[in-house]
Amino acid sequence: MPVQTLAEYLEALSTAETQAQKAEIATQIAKLLNDEGDYPQAQRYAEDALSVALPTHAGEAHYQRARALFMQEELEATKAEVGKAIASFEQNAQPHEVGKCYNMLGALYTNVHKFAPALENFEQAIECNETSQNYDQLGRVFAHLAVFVRLAMPAKNIPVFYQNLLAEASPARQGYVHQNLGVFHRQEHEDDKALPAFETAFALLKDQPLTFGRGELAYQLASLYDLKGETNKAYHFYLEALALSLEEEKPERVELILYYFSHALEEVQDVEMSYRAQVLIAKAEEMGYRITPTEGHTDSNSPEETEDVALKVDFADKLAEVALLEKEFSAEQLQKQYTETEDIEIGLILLKKLLNQYNNAWFGRKGKLKNYEDAKAQVLQDIATKLANPEIDATKKEILEKVKKELL
Repeated sequence: MPVQTLAEYLEALSTAETQAQKAEIATQIAKLLNDEGDYPQAQRYAEDALSVALPTHAGEAHYQRARALFMQEELEATKAEVGKAIASFEQNAQPHEVGKCYNMLGALYTNVHKFAPALENFEQAIECNETSQNYDQLGRVFAHLAVFVRLAMPAKNIPVFYQNLLAEASPARQGYVHQNLGVFHRQEHEDDKALPAFETAFALLKDQPLTFGRGELAYQLASLYDLKGETNKAYHFYLEALALSLEEEKPERVELILYYFSHALEEVQDVEMSYRAQVLIAKAEEMGYRITPTEGHTDSNSPEETEDVALKVDFADKLAEVALLEKEFSAEQLQKQYTETEDIEIGLILLKKLLNQYNNAWFGRKGKLKNYEDAKAQVLQDIATKLANPEIDATKKEILEKVKKELL
């Protein structure tokens, strides 16, 4: 369907001539609203779709209604709606859609710490997605499994659990297993084990018909090579991560990679790699992103601008460490560190962490939003205090003013 924005969908809905068209468009609206986090409205349009959809074509509308109910913590209603979605998908010969339903049930039971039924549903989701070769949905199952294993079992058992999933597995499943093992080892501060796991995952997944998780996988490899000081390999995988992240529309990952390129471009001698970087940067700029220039790229020779760029480059030089702070420190640890140091960079990392927690939360979204808003207010107050200091350095003042403007 060519229309993509909410306004276009609503216009198409108003001119739809058949009940089937109305059901399909209303379902797409429900999906869009679920993606944007407007769950009550998503539920409403899914119900509108179900009121006119044929029983054999109602599976996606049931699934979108289940998504909306799930995010509103309507657990029993979610389970009932997922059951209807599975029945409709099976009746309509859509086996490639069934796995996502079991994945939702696995996530639901994980949230209420009912781990036995959660595992049963995740196993069913893996089997369904592997049989139907829906490898993107298979990747989403493994994304939920990464959460499940941390809640359901001690750390020493997690590698064994993943190794058991490798038996008679497709290359796609093997790839996602190794990717999850890499994530686990990074969480355990075992980068020497994480790197080969991610390398194996990348080799297994690179030629598979899937997109889910590949950008994050390339970014993990880039970050690990960056930490090891293997610049060429890091640069290669940052390029892969940037290309995939632009396709996946992952703005935070794109912004981190652009920080890296803000100081690495002039150091790369490989002409082909440098050209590819310039092409991807141009694409990113067309999409609204901006790369911070290095001293060699600035159009002004004024001391103020040169010093400002140097400070940004200094922050960019710590990209890997920043990524580690985000991934390996809890919000509570970052909050403590920020309270002790009042370092605005740490404060911004904390805000990003809290905002991610809110955006990705299954439950308790209001509380997580309040945590973010309270932290943001504190950072803004600290910035105001620093700006009120008459002895503040002019360059630092300019940077703080920019940060303040962005936060407001």
